[in-house]
Amino acid sequence: MLGVDCLSPMSSPLAQVLSRRRRGRAWVVRLGGNLNERTRPPVKEAIDDLLNKAGQQALMVGATAVQSADSAVIDLLLALQKEATLVIPAPSRLLQNPFSTAPVAVPSSPSLGEALDLVGT
Repeated sequence: MLGVDCLSPMSSPLAQVLSRRRRGRAWVVRLGGNLNERTRPPVKEAIDDLLNKAGQQALMVGATAVQSADSAVIDLLLALQKEATLVIPAPSRLLQNPFSTAPVAVPSSPSLGEALDLVGT
C-alpha cells in the first residue's frame, strides 16, 4: 500500500493509492480514503511517479474505496486524462455525482474488463 502522508482537515483517513498493478499496457490504480483539495496533490504525485517510470500508458483508476470526495476528484482525473489514456472502471455513486458537473467527460465503463477492452489491452 502506498500511503500518502497528507491528512484531510479533520484527521480523517489518508487519501492513498491502495494498490497498483499492470494489466497489459494499462496500470490499474485503486484509490482509498478521503480525496479533497488538500489530499489531491500527493495522490497525483504518486500516480505521476508511476506514469513517469512506465512512460505513456493507459490508466484505470478504481475509487470504490474512496470514502469521500469533493471537486478535487474531478481536478485529479482531468489532470490524469492529459497524461494517459484514462478510464474509470465501474464508477461508484460517489464519483458519478461530481462527474455530472465535470466540464469534460471522463471515460468510464461498467467493469475493469470492459475498461481494458476500451484501451486495447
